[in-house]
Amino acid sequence: MGQGHIRYTLIVPIALAAILGAGCQSEYEKQYDQAKQLSEEGRYLEAIAAYEKAAEIDPERARPLFRAAKLFKHMAEHTSSVVYLERALEREPDYLDIYPELVKELGRAGQFDRAQKEARKALDMDIVQRDLAIREEIQQQLEEVLRAREAASTQPPPLPEPEAEPEPEPGPAIEPEPETTPTMDQDLPTTPAELMVAPGSP
Repeated sequence: MGQGHIRYTLIVPIALAAILGAGCQSEYEKQYDQAKQLSEEGRYLEAIAAYEKAAEIDPERARPLFRAAKLFKHMAEHTSSVVYLERALEREPDYLDIYPELVKELGRAGQFDRAQKEARKALDMDIVQRDLAIREEIQQQLEEVLRAREAASTQPPPLPEPEAEPEPEPGPAIEPEPETTPTMDQDLPTTPAELMVAPGSP
């Protein structure tokens, strides 16, 4: 009786945990699959939101954040891609595919110093040194970063834009002279003879 009770008390929590875990996994996979479908349809922003939701369902997985980072890269949003890669790395430092991708995206975002730092740090890690393919990929990305940095340093600086000419200051307003009109008191020519006389003649 005692042994049966012990077995019962052990089996029930284990079974309950398995059921809850299966439900969580099912919801995660459902959200992840939806994100993949949206991505294949070219609806990248919606796909990123779905990957975010999948990451909330299972906060220990780096995979949905890594996939979201790839979509940001596809949209040439390299700074956002770096943010998502770093978030993914915080969750799973052993997710080796993140390291070369992070070096690449840092370089494309123009963050050459950080790209070199992350590459050298990754190359010193034991898990990276044990994986030849990842190590070579990180090294390749590092070389591309160094080439990009050199190319950026040799480019001539952009020409300054020409300064706009200042607008002339407005001068004093000139008031028009008032027109003089003959008044009733002035002598006006009235007869044909007077009209024939040249102006100014006595």
